Amino acid sequence: PVLACDIAVVSAQASSTGSPFIWKNFDYSSNWKQQIKYFPARSSRAGGYLLAHRYNATMALLTGSPITPSAGANESGFALAMSAVAEAYNVAHSITELSTELLETAVQTCATLSDFEKLLKIWPLTHYGTAISSNFAVVDAQGGAAMYELFTGYASAGYMPVRYRKSDANTGKVVDQAAEV
Repeated sequence: PVLACDIAVVSAQASSTGSPFIWKNFDYSSNWKQQIKYFPARSSRAGGYLLAHRYNATMALLTGSPITPSAGANESGFALAMSAVAEAYNVAHSITELSTELLETAVQTCATLSDFEKLLKIWPLTHYGTAISSNFAVVDAQGGAAMYELFTGYASAGYMPVRYRKSDANTGKVVDQAAEV
C-alpha cells in the first residue's frame, strides 16, 4: 500500500508498453479537489499542456496564481510529476518554496530532459532568493526517464543555485550536479 505522496519513473525497457512513464500518488486529504486542465501553448517547442492541479489561495500570494500543479504533460511528449520535500531545518524555505512554479514553467517550455536541466541552471537568475526542495519524476518522447532530487541548499536569501541528484532510469547512473550557470 502507498500511504504518502510518492512519485516514480519507469524506463521504456522496464515498461510493458515500450514507453517510459511516470506515476504519482497525491495523498493529501485536505486538498483532494484536484483537476486536470488543458492550457494553450506558451512555447512552440513544448506545445499545449495538461496540468494536474488544485487551487491554493496562499500560493497566489507567493506566485500571483492560485494554480498549484503536482504533475503535467505537454504536446512534445515531455511529462513530469513532483513531490515536495519538507525542510525541517530551514523554515524560511517553506515561505519561498517555488517547486510548483518550476513544474509549471517546465511543462510550458521543455521538450527533453536536457531542456529541464537547462531550466534548472537559469532558474535562480529569474527567481532570486526562492527555494526549491522537491523530487521530480521526468520523461520525454526521446526515451529519457529520470528522477531528480532538487535542493537549493541551506541559504535563505540571495542567489540560491539549484543542486540536484539525477537518477537515470535507463542506465541506473546517478549524478550529483550543481546546476549553476
